[in-house]
Amino acid sequence: MSIISFSRRIKHYIWINYVKDGAGIDKMRSWYSQKNPYSYDLEKYTHRIGDVVVPNSSTFSVNHLFYDSQLPKDNLRDAPNQIFVVWTGDNEITPARRKSLNLIRSTNPESKVILVTPDNLDDYIVPGYPLHPSYVKLSYIQRSDYMRAYLMHHHGGVYMDIKPMDKPWLPLLEELNATPDMWVIAPHEKNSRNSSPASGVLGKDQRNYYKSIVNMSAFGCKPYSRFTDEWLTELNRRMDYFSSLLESYGDPQAFGYMPEYPIPWLELAGRITSPLSLKYIDRIKIVKDMKFGTYPGGYR
Repeated sequence: MSIISFSRRIKHYIWINYVKDGAGIDKMRSWYSQKNPYSYDLEKYTHRIGDVVVPNSSTFSVNHLFYDSQLPKDNLRDAPNQIFVVWTGDNEITPARRKSLNLIRSTNPESKVILVTPDNLDDYIVPGYPLHPSYVKLSYIQRSDYMRAYLMHHHGGVYMDIKPMDKPWLPLLEELNATPDMWVIAPHEKNSRNSSPASGVLGKDQRNYYKSIVNMSAFGCKPYSRFTDEWLTELNRRMDYFSSLLESYGDPQAFGYMPEYPIPWLELAGRITSPLSLKYIDRIKIVKDMKFGTYPGGYR
């Protein structure tokens, strides 16, 4: 018997006995569970980012790709030449964030840079379209997740995190507006781990095609597109779900020290927009070589 024939027989044996119908995988998992008995530990399902403590897992699963917007696909309004940055807390902007804000303004002298804070938030609320009633119960971080969806849907232009980036947005907005069938222009996610993957086949596609996924830290949008409509609609649906839990946990700004805060880190942002990036891949212009920088002490 040749080596090739022998290899094929071994491969076929493994397939029949260990791979087909997942039986082999279950055998390995059964073996693992016997060798490593399970004990519940909340810390195992917790992720720490500096002082911030958040859930690293979610039991909340929904496929919002089924729910299509009824807004028109074509003849959208242009994205206005404006850049929104958001500071949602009542605390002072940190020196590093202030430095980044100044860089954003100096890099974009021809664009209107709008800092949205609690003091001027009402100026950007569209009559008849209030924020979700539980918005005030969100952590500052997730308030910014909410506001980037709201601002891009109802106003359009650019949203940016307050981080250092020295690439001007006006040429990109002009490119977006010159392309009638495009709704969004953005850099892609920096790696597959940041693709906010769902479970199942969709999650695999998100990881494989992460360079087609809108980076939630900086992007430009035409207002009232199906992308932003489905994003904001799903966001409000999730807010409905989490409202009673948010009511139960007191001060949301204990977020950094309260792992039981009910909303996982990406649940109101990437978990929604990453699948939509694939759904509307033909309507999104991905910009390469557009990244945030950092400072020696960090950007926060």
